[in-house]
Amino acid sequence: MMAPTLCYQLSYPRNSSIRFVWIAKRLVEYVLILGLEFVIWLQYYQPQLDVLVANIQAGNYTYLGLISSMLELSVPTILMWIGGFYMLFQVHLNILAELLRFADRRFYEDWWNCRTINEYWRLWNLPVHRWCVRHVYNPLLKKGYSKEIANISVFFVSAIGHEYVVSIPLGFLSFFAFLAMMLQAPMQIIEMRINKILKIENSQLGNVSFWVTVCVVGEPICIAIYYYLYSLHKSS
Repeated sequence: MMAPTLCYQLSYPRNSSIRFVWIAKRLVEYVLILGLEFVIWLQYYQPQLDVLVANIQAGNYTYLGLISSMLELSVPTILMWIGGFYMLFQVHLNILAELLRFADRRFYEDWWNCRTINEYWRLWNLPVHRWCVRHVYNPLLKKGYSKEIANISVFFVSAIGHEYVVSIPLGFLSFFAFLAMMLQAPMQIIEMRINKILKIENSQLGNVSFWVTVCVVGEPICIAIYYYLYSLHKSS
């Protein structure tokens, strides 16, 4: 249950010993990054969200003001996103792997260099990606379903998982995470066609497009919506 993999197999590559000094260094990293995450949230993120929610509830907002708020949230969002990613995939999973002498440490690839949303989902979370390919995507292909149906099915399963994970700490179901994940499949098709028309599918402009649409715009909007819904749920 604690192994840093979701796919069962009879054997995995193993290390010969446990590096306890290395684990101690990773724990220090974990505590420092967690503290930095709290500082960013309390000093930069939560105050901006509180003002945004108060203005929306009072009807004192403009579309230009909302865009400005999202742009102000983009930098702390990226910092918190990268910090959370490092804590989970570089520190937490590696500590588990070290304690279990688990030698396969390929938990992610260079998703920050991806040029499409499709490439991002294949690179940023390899344990979940491998599970989806093995238990959802490939079985559907073997049964004769098309790649498009298999791809949508993967996002459907992932959407249920995302909604479940988000709803537990918030204490309510909004299905926003579910819808956001389900929209990834058509967004991939639209993005591929736009990139092909603009001839940027294999260029660095594709990477710029990813960072702008997902990290600079997408993530702040998602967090702002959930914070607003949480505020409504908390006050009701």
